Amino acid sequence: MSSDKKQEQAIQKEFDGQVRDIRSRLSEQLTCLDKRSEVEKEVLQDFQEFFQSRAEIEKDYARRLERLYENHAKKRRLQTPSNATEPQIPSTIACWNVLMDMTRSHQKHHQILGTIYGDHLSSRFNHLKDALETVYRKSREMTVEVHMEILRVVNELFSALKSYHNAHTESKRAGHKFKQTEQQVQQKKGSTKEKSLEKQLEKSMGKFQECQLKATKCRNDYLMTLAATNTTLQKYFKQDVMSLIDCLDLGYVSQMKRTLSAFHSAELQVQKLHTDCLRRLEIHLKNLDAGKDKDLFLFANPVHFQPPVPFQYQPHGGDEVSTVVGHHDILYDELTSKYDNSLSRVETLRMETDEIKKSLDAVLSTMRDERINILQEDVTRLFHSLSPKNNLIIQNTDVTRSSSLRRKQTSMESEVYYLGKYKDYLQKANSQARIQSRLELIQDALSIDASQQRVVPQRHAGKSMKKMRKRPKSVFKTTLFGGDLEEYISITGTDIPCVVESCIEFISLYGIDAEGIFRMPGAQTEVNEMKSKFENGEDPLPDLGAKGDVHLVASVLKAYFRELPTPLFPADMTAEFMEAVRCSDTDEKIETLKKLVEQLPTPVMVVMRYLFEFLKVLSSHSDENMMDTHNLSVCFGPTLLHAPVDEDLVTSQSHLIDVVDHIILFVEEVFPKTPGRHFKDGNSISPTGSLDTIAESTCDGSEDNSSVSILAIARDDYLSQNSEELSFRKGQQMHLSAKVDNNYWRGSIGSQEGLVKCTHVNIPELSSPGPTSISSGFSQENINRLNTTLANALTPPDIVQDHLLPRPLSTNSSLPSSPSRPAPPVKPKPMRPVPSVRRHVPSGGNGKSQTM
Repeated sequence: MSSDKKQEQAIQKEFDGQVRDIRSRLSEQLTCLDKRSEVEKEVLQDFQEFFQSRAEIEKDYARRLERLYENHAKKRRLQTPSNATEPQIPSTIACWNVLMDMTRSHQKHHQILGTIYGDHLSSRFNHLKDALETVYRKSREMTVEVHMEILRVVNELFSALKSYHNAHTESKRAGHKFKQTEQQVQQKKGSTKEKSLEKQLEKSMGKFQECQLKATKCRNDYLMTLAATNTTLQKYFKQDVMSLIDCLDLGYVSQMKRTLSAFHSAELQVQKLHTDCLRRLEIHLKNLDAGKDKDLFLFANPVHFQPPVPFQYQPHGGDEVSTVVGHHDILYDELTSKYDNSLSRVETLRMETDEIKKSLDAVLSTMRDERINILQEDVTRLFHSLSPKNNLIIQNTDVTRSSSLRRKQTSMESEVYYLGKYKDYLQKANSQARIQSRLELIQDALSIDASQQRVVPQRHAGKSMKKMRKRPKSVFKTTLFGGDLEEYISITGTDIPCVVESCIEFISLYGIDAEGIFRMPGAQTEVNEMKSKFENGEDPLPDLGAKGDVHLVASVLKAYFRELPTPLFPADMTAEFMEAVRCSDTDEKIETLKKLVEQLPTPVMVVMRYLFEFLKVLSSHSDENMMDTHNLSVCFGPTLLHAPVDEDLVTSQSHLIDVVDHIILFVEEVFPKTPGRHFKDGNSISPTGSLDTIAESTCDGSEDNSSVSILAIARDDYLSQNSEELSFRKGQQMHLSAKVDNNYWRGSIGSQEGLVKCTHVNIPELSSPGPTSISSGFSQENINRLNTTLANALTPPDIVQDHLLPRPLSTNSSLPSSPSRPAPPVKPKPMRPVPSVRRHVPSGGNGKSQTM
C-alpha cells in the first residue's frame, strides 16, 4: 500500500506541473495580446499624426504656391502687351503662361490633398483606433471566459483522477479482505464457526464486487474526462486561439487597407494631373522658336524696325545726270583703279566674313550643346544618386566645385569671344555691303559684265587635289535607304554599302578639314535628290568634285544610318554597351567592348569598323574641323544607338554618347583585324604626322638601346590618381624611357618624371625588336626634323579657332582689272586671341563625362 501511495503522489505532482504550465501559457497569451493591441494602437496613432502633419504641410505648400502665383501672375500681366490685337504671343511668354498655369494647378492639387489627408484620412484613423479598442476589450473578455472554461475542465480531470485512485484503492482493500476470509473458511472447514465464516465470506465477496464495480465506473469517468480535457486543450491551441486573434483584429486590416488605398488613389490622381501638366509644358518647349518670336516682335512693332525711306538723288541747278559716268580718259582710269581696289577688297572681306560666320556658327552650336549637356548631366547626377541600384557618392567636392567654376568661366569667355567676333563680323559685312554698292555702280559705268568678271574665292585651296573614282551604275534592285543592311550586303556581295563608301571617300578627300562637319546640315531638298540617285544605282559624288558641299554629303551619310530599320548597334545589345562604358578600368572596358563587338553579325561589324576608323581619322583633324571625338559622338550617338525603352531618355543619352566616344578612341583595340575591308586614309595626315610617332635617339646612331627614349602623344586628358603618376592634357608630348608593366611606362614630361598610364597615350609600334628600338630607315637629322614638325602640329586644339587670315588669291584667278593697274596685295590681319574652352574627357565607370 505504501508503494501505491508514492505512485499517487508522483502522479499528482506531474499533474500539478502540467496545470501550472497551462495556466502560465494562458496568462502569457493575454499579456502578448495586450502588447499587440498597444502596438496596433500606436501604429494607428502614428498614421493619424502623420496625415495630420502632412495635411498641414500640403495646405501650407498650397498657400505658398498661391502667393507665388499671385505675385508672378501680376508680372505676367505687366509683360503681356495690353493693346496686342494678335492672339499669338512669343513662345517664351507662352512657356511662362504654362508655368503659371502649372503653379495654379499644383496649388489646387495640394489644397485638395491637404483636405483629404486632414479631414478624411486622419479622422478615419482616429475612428479606426476607437473601434479597435472596443473590439479588443470585448474580445479579451471572451478570451478570459474561454480560459476559465479550460481551467474548469482541467479541475474536473483532477477530480476524476482522485476519484479513480480512491475507488481503485478501496477495491484493492476489499479484494484483499475477501481473500483473507476465503482462507479462513478453508482453515476452519468442519468447525462450529464454518457457517459464520461462510456468511462473512459472502458478505466480503459482495463488498469486493461492489468496490470493483465502483472502481470500474471511476476509471471510465476518468478516461472520458481525460479525453475531453485533451480535446479541449488541442482545439483551443490549434483553432480557438486563432479565431480569438481574428476577433481581436476584427476589421482592423481591412479598414487599414481601405484607408491607405484612398491615400494611394489620391497620389495617383495628383501624379496623373502633374503628368498632364508636364506633357503640356513639353509641347510648348518643342514650340520654342527664336525665329517666330522675332517675327512676332517685329509684327508688334512694325514702324520702328522697318527700313526708312531711301535718300533720293537731288540734282543741282538743272543737272539731269543721275548715274556714274566714266567716258573721259581720266575718269576711266580713276574708276578702273577704284574698281580693281574695291573688287579685291570685296573678295577679301567676303572670305573673312565667311570664315568668321563659320566660327560664329561653331561657337554658338558648341555653347548651346555644352549648356544642354552640362545642365542635363548636373540634373541627372542629382537624381541618379537616389536610385537604389546606384549608391554613388561624390568623394571630392572641391574638384566638383572647381570644375563648375571653370565651366562658368569658360562659358563667360566664350560669350565674350562670340560677341567680339560678331561685332567684327558686322563691321566687315557692312563694309563689304558699302563697297559692293560702289562696285556695282562702277561696273555699270565701265560696262563690265559682273557675271563674267566675278572673282571666285579659293574655297577649296586646302582640299585634296585627288579625284574620286567613278563607279559603274549598280544593277541590283534592292532598297538602300531604309533597307536591311545585311540583306543589301548579301544581295550585292559588297563589304561596304556604296553610299557609305562613296560619302566617306568624298569627305576624306574634300572635307576632312571642313569646320562643323556632321554638325551643320545640308539642304533637305538636295539631300533627297542625292538619296534618290543612290537608290537608282548611281553615284553622284564623283561629278561634284572639290566644289561639292561636304555638309550635304555628311547629311546623306547620317541619313543612311538613321533610316536603317535595325540600328547599327542592335537594340537588344544597347544596354550591354552602355554598361560596358560605365566600367572604371580602361583595360576591362576595352575587353568588354571587344567581346560585345565579336557578338555582332560579321557584315554589321565590318561596316561599323569602317565607319569608326573613318571617324577616328576625322577626329584627328579637330584643330581644323572643330570635331573631336566627343563632338562626333554627340552627332552619331542618337543615330547609331537607340535608347532602351525602360530607361529615361535624358539619362541614357549621355551613356549612348559615351559608347560612341569610347569606340572612336579605342577603335584599333575593340575591332578585330579580319575579316572585311578597312578604311584607308589616303588624303589626311594622322594625328602623329605623316609617319607614326618616331622614337628619339640620344645615342647618335649607337645600337645601345638603354639611352633611347620614345616620343609619345597624349590621347586624351588624364588626372593622376596618386603621387607617382603624371597628369597630362590631350596632345601633350612625353618621353617614355622604360616599360614597367602592361599598364604603365616610366617617362617624363618636361622636368617632371613618373609613371605614365599606357591606355591614355599613343605609343608607336617600333619596327625592330626591343621596347625602345628606333627605325633604321631614318637618319637622325630627319628624325629631329619630323619631331619638330610634330611638336608644332600637336598643340592641344581649341574648340574654336580664328580664321581671319585671308587666303591669298591664286595667280590663275581672272581678276577683272585694267591691264595697267594690278589689284593691290591683301594684307593679312593679326590673329585674335581665342578663349580657352571646355574639353571633353571620356568618363570612367559611371558613364558620365568629365571636364578639364
